[in-house]
Amino acid sequence: MDKLSTASLYRCLADLQRLRILHLLQGGCLCVCHLQEILEEKQATVSKHLQYMRNLDLVTARRQGKWMYYSLSTPVHPVLQVNLTYLDGFGSDFAVFEADAERRRLIAAHSSPETPAC
Repeated sequence: MDKLSTASLYRCLADLQRLRILHLLQGGCLCVCHLQEILEEKQATVSKHLQYMRNLDLVTARRQGKWMYYSLSTPVHPVLQVNLTYLDGFGSDFAVFEADAERRRLIAAHSSPETPAC
């Protein structure tokens, strides 16, 4: 995490889509296709955000066949962890995070048994 300064981290968190992705990845790894579905964004847009976060060592990627799976880098930067934990307690002001979490649960419930664990 040598690349990550506090200012870089907060620039990353200032973008709602990146913040949503990081929040979703708290629950474990996700395929880029699942992120795309949850965020209702184009694959190119999601991939651009993921690359930005990979460059900061906030997320890691693993290829499984033709699919890319993303997860939070370990250890999670302490400032990032505090900020992500804070989102869970925001309530109605950040209903989008609650909706994302619900979509994630639905995707997990319908995932095939062959879906790899990260």
